[in-house]
Amino acid sequence: MGSPFGFYSPNKKSLYLENRNKVTQLSQRDGDFPAIQMLISEQGFHVLNYETNNEFLKYDSVEKFEDFVKEQGLQSAINKFNRNKIPTENYRRFAKVLITDGNKGFFIQKPKLDFEIIALNTPYELKNSFFKFQLFEKKKPLGNWQITIFSKDENNTYKEKIKTNSNGVGKIRTIENRTYLLSAVKLDKANYLQKLKFKSDWFSLWASLVIKK
Repeated sequence: MGSPFGFYSPNKKSLYLENRNKVTQLSQRDGDFPAIQMLISEQGFHVLNYETNNEFLKYDSVEKFEDFVKEQGLQSAINKFNRNKIPTENYRRFAKVLITDGNKGFFIQKPKLDFEIIALNTPYELKNSFFKFQLFEKKKPLGNWQITIFSKDENNTYKEKIKTNSNGVGKIRTIENRTYLLSAVKLDKANYLQKLKFKSDWFSLWASLVIKK
């Protein structure tokens, strides 16, 4: 489910809290731990949104890169890289956390990020046996794409994989007293100009959404 980390401003591209009525930009201090600290003054349903700048990664080996693309269901990428060179990558993250003090005020976000998972219903109403969401790339639904669902309760951790439908929609059954992390990855080979500017072979986008029942 990930590890806690301190806030580091060079990594941040945007950080904001959104509810039905407004968007509030958030500022943090380097070294804040946990990384994001805030006081929510309004009641209802909110979405915390965090987008990073490009970060550089060099894999330990070709095999590590192969393991990564297979785990993410991106096997087509294996035929597009030079096995004689350890791959490098620039990646960006688009993370969301659903926050609520009750069932009122739910809204569906309008897609505006390069890659994101958007909640289509609230997972906090008991009448909703399924939590529905939609995956977007550059404001357009991304269909037939792998979503990895990590979850944990007090005693165990769980992992499953599903695919969005042709309109980018997916759904999962949620269980009380469990925390969920939904994750999707988009991987593209760098073009010539990107290679010159960023010194990497690949670009990846990571979308995540966290809910706690």
